[in-house]
Amino acid sequence: TSLRVLETVGVEIDNENALRILSDAGVHVHFERKMAYISEEIVEEFLKKPPSEVKLCGFDDKHDVLFGGDNVYFNPGSTALYMLDRETMKMRRPVSKDFADFVRLTDALEYIQAQSTAMSVNDVPDHLVDRYRFYLILKNSWKPIIAGAFTIEGLYDMRHMLEIVLGGDEALFKRPCLLMDVCPSPPLKWSKMTSQNLIDSARFNIP
Repeated sequence: TSLRVLETVGVEIDNENALRILSDAGVHVHFERKMAYISEEIVEEFLKKPPSEVKLCGFDDKHDVLFGGDNVYFNPGSTALYMLDRETMKMRRPVSKDFADFVRLTDALEYIQAQSTAMSVNDVPDHLVDRYRFYLILKNSWKPIIAGAFTIEGLYDMRHMLEIVLGGDEALFKRPCLLMDVCPSPPLKWSKMTSQNLIDSARFNIP
């Protein structure tokens, strides 16, 4: 049923680059309507191409994790807009100190294997939130990171920050420490930003 929906209803993709990539791969694309109609044959063909395992590296070898087979890992989830203050027991917006404390706690917990950009901090300008919470993880943890960007440019800046920490572009390709969460907008839509994040992640060897 899902395959039939992809082919007959289609997916709206608000990104010219993504539509051209799909068209070049054999997908039927209606450029004016920004719609892609993906056949079962193309889905099955391209599901054979990705690797069956993906290694996500920590900032030291002991925190590396291998996604594949029956392996299961945990991370704290993503982008809480509110938190329960442990002193006042009242709901409020998180600030940078809350997230830095949370990152250090996650770093110390044996059975949480990866960090995530788990809070949207409220004490920095909105256009810097994705970069700043990423910086707080880089500063306070050795574990691999599962993150998301709020803009197209945000991913570029996060990649540049990793290059600085790891010592260059080549090191980033050899030991990918970042996995990007990129989500569609239901029903059956991809925004310009999220689809470009997917394309750029692939170019940068970011899972």
